[in-house]
Amino acid sequence: CSYPVDRYDHFAVLCELLPASIPSLAVNLLATSYGYFNQSLRNKLYSSLGCSRGAPSSAARFGNTADTIVNLNSDPYLWDKMGRCFFPGAPFFKLTYRLHISEIEVKEFLESVTLSKGWMTDYNIRRNFSSPLRVDELMAEHPRVYHSLTALARSARDAMEEVFDSYTISEWVEQHVYPTILKLEQLQKDSVALKVPLLWPRRPFEPLRDLKRLGVPMPEDMDTSSTLRPAG
Repeated sequence: CSYPVDRYDHFAVLCELLPASIPSLAVNLLATSYGYFNQSLRNKLYSSLGCSRGAPSSAARFGNTADTIVNLNSDPYLWDKMGRCFFPGAPFFKLTYRLHISEIEVKEFLESVTLSKGWMTDYNIRRNFSSPLRVDELMAEHPRVYHSLTALARSARDAMEEVFDSYTISEWVEQHVYPTILKLEQLQKDSVALKVPLLWPRRPFEPLRDLKRLGVPMPEDMDTSSTLRPAG
């Protein structure tokens, strides 16, 4: 595969898009050329990448205000120090930072809604059984999270068309953004379905029959006289 796209073989998905790694490449080339990498190379690094002399735009978010040339411990992807640079492909480099933040935000949201809380788990959705009030509470942040992700997808064209063709842009979005958008859209559909019932069955529910193949006993398989009363 030709520059600036790379994949392991013809069947693999995109593994690297060069513009996002240009800051890392610059650091490595300087270190290799001089045999060291320290503060004395600051101006060479920043000027080669077209960086402004002001503080990096994302420094506050990373909590890293130290005046060092780079800090790979707190800023391994160089988003902090190179956030205001204008090298070829810089818009895509900045887009990867937005993707990173969105991925964290979506992961935290989905875990909170579907795992940490007890009203929109897979069990609730499978049984279509939950409290409409609780569902509304859990989904309060959904519009904001969903909008940030769809905005990211729409920004991909502006950030990438300087370097990539439409095939690469669409593959990158399909690989990194689209699956999460589908998850959020499905969650929205599930939340609507959970609020439809006006009457709910009493517990205990009939066991899921597919569990029998996993060795889970069904009521007819057990001596009910010797079992504890099911949780209501």
